[in-house]
Amino acid sequence: EYYGDSNVMFLHDAGVHSVDPALKHIIEASVYENNVDIHISNLANIPILARVGKNDATVHPWFMRRMVRILKTTGEHKKLVYTELENKQHWWWDTNHPNDGGAVNDDQIRDFVSSCFDQKRNQNHEENPVRITVINPASI
Repeated sequence: EYYGDSNVMFLHDAGVHSVDPALKHIIEASVYENNVDIHISNLANIPILARVGKNDATVHPWFMRRMVRILKTTGEHKKLVYTELENKQHWWWDTNHPNDGGAVNDDQIRDFVSSCFDQKRNQNHEENPVRITVINPASI
């Protein structure tokens, strides 16, 4: 899992050995809350529709694949649907036919949202506790 490593601070920096360790720690800590892996528990027990265009050059599909793979290993997903759409990029208007809602409102999204609303609304919240994982409480 090295696709995103080009954006990891200090990983490919030839001068990293000369950075003061305390300063390096402060700099790394300032962006640590952006590490999505530590927030995976926030997705437990909720329905998830993960969709990505296979040709997305803005946010590479690798990131969604990785998140779905990590979520599956937790075993805490209630309903997980993953779709990679052929010949689609970061944004699209037409999934299957012209102006069908595309990235935000096509048949798959409408069906998924409808199924979420159709679930029992009187679920016992004690059976499905909410857990929020944060590094910095000010970020929520």
